[in-house]
Amino acid sequence: MSRVTVRSLRPDIKHLYQSRFYGIWANMKRRCYLKSMTYYDYYGGRGIEVCERWHKFENFYDDMYSTYREDLQLDRTDNNGNYEPSNCRWVTPKENSINRRNTHLWEYKGQKYTASDWARKVGINYSTLSMRLWKYGWSIDKALTEPVKGRAVL
Repeated sequence: MSRVTVRSLRPDIKHLYQSRFYGIWANMKRRCYLKSMTYYDYYGGRGIEVCERWHKFENFYDDMYSTYREDLQLDRTDNNGNYEPSNCRWVTPKENSINRRNTHLWEYKGQKYTASDWARKVGINYSTLSMRLWKYGWSIDKALTEPVKGRAVL
Protein backbone atom coordinates (compact mmCIF):
# COMPACT_ATOMS: atom_id res chain seq x y z
CA MET A 1 0.00 0.00 0.00
CA SER A 2 1.53 3.32 -1.01
CA ARG A 3 1.45 6.38 1.15
CA VAL A 4 -0.32 9.47 -0.22
CA THR A 5 0.89 12.86 0.93
CA VAL A 6 -1.79 15.51 1.16
CA ARG A 7 -0.42 18.91 0.29
CA SER A 8 -1.98 22.15 1.43
CA LEU A 9 -3.50 24.30 -1.30
CA ARG A 10 -2.39 27.38 0.63
CA PRO A 11 1.14 28.61 -0.14
CA ASP A 12 3.60 28.82 2.73
CA ILE A 13 2.45 31.94 4.58
CA LYS A 14 5.22 32.17 7.17
CA HIS A 15 6.75 34.99 5.13
CA LEU A 16 3.66 37.07 5.96
CA TYR A 17 4.38 37.11 9.72
CA GLN A 18 6.34 40.35 9.30
CA SER A 19 3.88 41.87 6.83
CA ARG A 20 1.28 44.62 7.05
CA PHE A 21 -1.43 41.99 6.49
CA TYR A 22 -0.31 40.04 9.57
CA GLY A 23 -0.16 43.30 11.56
CA ILE A 24 -3.78 44.06 10.64
CA TRP A 25 -4.82 40.63 11.93
CA ALA A 26 -2.79 40.98 15.14
CA ASN A 27 -4.10 44.49 15.85
CA MET A 28 -7.68 43.37 15.22
CA LYS A 29 -7.26 40.76 17.96
CA ARG A 30 -5.47 43.18 20.32
CA ARG A 31 -8.25 45.80 20.01
CA CYS A 32 -10.80 43.18 21.01
CA TYR A 33 -8.98 41.30 23.78
CA LEU A 34 -6.06 43.31 25.19
CA LYS A 35 -7.42 45.74 27.78
CA SER A 36 -4.19 47.78 27.77
CA MET A 37 -4.64 48.69 24.07
CA THR A 38 -5.45 52.35 23.45
CA TYR A 39 -8.67 51.61 21.55
CA TYR A 40 -9.85 48.62 23.58
CA ASP A 41 -12.82 50.60 24.97
CA TYR A 42 -14.13 51.15 21.42
CA TYR A 43 -13.84 47.47 20.48
CA GLY A 44 -13.52 44.77 23.13
CA GLY A 45 -14.90 47.14 25.74
CA ARG A 46 -18.10 47.43 23.67
CA GLY A 47 -18.34 43.68 23.23
CA ILE A 48 -16.80 43.49 19.73
CA GLU A 49 -15.12 40.11 19.24
CA VAL A 50 -13.17 38.22 16.60
CA CYS A 51 -14.97 35.14 15.30
CA GLU A 52 -13.53 31.86 16.54
CA ARG A 53 -12.34 30.96 13.02
CA TRP A 54 -10.16 34.09 12.80
CA HIS A 55 -8.34 33.36 16.03
CA LYS A 56 -5.99 31.43 13.71
CA PHE A 57 -4.06 33.62 11.28
CA GLU A 58 -4.23 30.95 8.57
CA ASN A 59 -8.04 31.14 8.50
CA PHE A 60 -8.01 34.94 8.34
CA TYR A 61 -5.58 34.59 5.44
CA ASP A 62 -7.84 32.08 3.66
CA ASP A 63 -10.88 34.35 4.00
CA MET A 64 -9.38 37.79 3.37
CA TYR A 65 -6.03 37.69 1.56
CA SER A 66 -7.41 37.24 -1.95
CA THR A 67 -9.03 40.70 -1.81
CA TYR A 68 -6.29 42.43 0.24
CA ARG A 69 -4.30 45.36 -1.15
CA GLU A 70 -1.59 47.41 0.56
CA ASP A 71 -3.59 50.65 0.17
CA LEU A 72 -6.72 49.30 1.89
CA GLN A 73 -7.84 48.95 5.51
CA LEU A 74 -9.93 46.32 7.24
CA ASP A 75 -13.46 47.56 7.90
CA ARG A 76 -16.55 46.14 9.58
CA THR A 77 -19.71 46.82 7.59
CA ASP A 78 -21.74 46.95 10.80
CA ASN A 79 -19.74 48.90 13.40
CA ASN A 80 -21.60 47.11 16.17
CA GLY A 81 -20.87 43.70 14.69
CA ASN A 82 -17.96 41.36 15.22
CA TYR A 83 -14.91 40.75 13.07
CA GLU A 84 -16.08 37.87 10.89
CA PRO A 85 -16.12 37.09 7.15
CA SER A 86 -19.69 38.26 6.61
CA ASN A 87 -19.05 41.62 8.31
CA CYS A 88 -15.58 42.54 7.04
CA ARG A 89 -14.22 44.03 3.85
CA TRP A 90 -11.26 46.05 2.60
CA VAL A 91 -11.85 49.78 2.08
CA THR A 92 -9.86 52.92 1.35
CA PRO A 93 -8.90 55.15 4.30
CA LYS A 94 -11.54 57.67 3.18
CA GLU A 95 -14.27 55.02 3.07
CA ASN A 96 -13.15 53.80 6.48
CA SER A 97 -13.36 57.28 7.99
CA ILE A 98 -16.96 57.58 6.80
CA ASN A 99 -17.97 54.27 8.39
CA ARG A 100 -17.45 55.47 11.97
CA ARG A 101 -20.06 55.63 14.70
CA ASN A 102 -19.61 59.41 14.97
CA THR A 103 -19.78 60.22 11.24
CA HIS A 104 -23.03 61.91 10.28
CA LEU A 105 -24.36 61.21 6.80
CA TRP A 106 -26.85 63.68 5.36
CA GLU A 107 -29.47 62.30 2.98
CA TYR A 108 -30.75 64.41 0.11
CA LYS A 109 -32.75 63.08 -2.85
CA GLY A 110 -31.89 59.49 -1.95
CA GLN A 111 -28.13 60.02 -1.70
CA LYS A 112 -26.12 60.00 1.53
CA TYR A 113 -22.86 61.91 1.98
CA THR A 114 -20.92 63.65 4.72
CA ALA A 115 -21.25 67.43 4.94
CA SER A 116 -17.77 67.89 3.44
CA ASP A 117 -18.66 65.64 0.49
CA TRP A 118 -21.95 67.52 -0.06
CA ALA A 119 -20.07 70.84 0.03
CA ARG A 120 -17.70 69.62 -2.70
CA LYS A 121 -20.57 68.18 -4.74
CA VAL A 122 -22.62 71.37 -4.78
CA GLY A 123 -19.67 73.75 -4.93
CA ILE A 124 -20.02 75.67 -1.68
CA ASN A 125 -17.55 76.23 1.10
CA TYR A 126 -17.65 73.55 3.79
CA SER A 127 -17.75 76.16 6.57
CA THR A 128 -20.84 77.75 4.96
CA LEU A 129 -22.62 74.41 4.78
CA SER A 130 -21.66 73.36 8.30
CA MET A 131 -22.88 76.70 9.72
CA ARG A 132 -26.19 76.22 7.91
CA LEU A 133 -26.63 72.70 9.21
CA TRP A 134 -25.32 72.90 12.76
CA LYS A 135 -25.43 76.53 13.86
CA TYR A 136 -28.59 77.68 12.09
CA GLY A 137 -30.32 74.27 12.12
CA TRP A 138 -31.36 74.39 8.46
CA SER A 139 -32.71 71.29 6.77
CA ILE A 140 -30.33 69.56 4.38
CA ASP A 141 -32.64 70.58 1.51
CA LYS A 142 -32.44 74.28 2.37
CA ALA A 143 -28.72 74.15 3.23
CA LEU A 144 -27.85 72.67 -0.16
CA THR A 145 -30.18 74.74 -2.35
CA GLU A 146 -30.19 78.21 -0.78
CA PRO A 147 -28.00 80.54 -2.89
CA VAL A 148 -24.76 81.71 -1.33
CA LYS A 149 -24.40 85.49 -1.64
CA GLY A 150 -26.59 85.63 -4.70
CA ARG A 151 -25.09 82.47 -6.30
CA ALA A 152 -27.37 79.56 -7.07
CA VAL A 153 -26.18 76.32 -5.50
CA LEU A 154 -28.15 73.34 -6.80
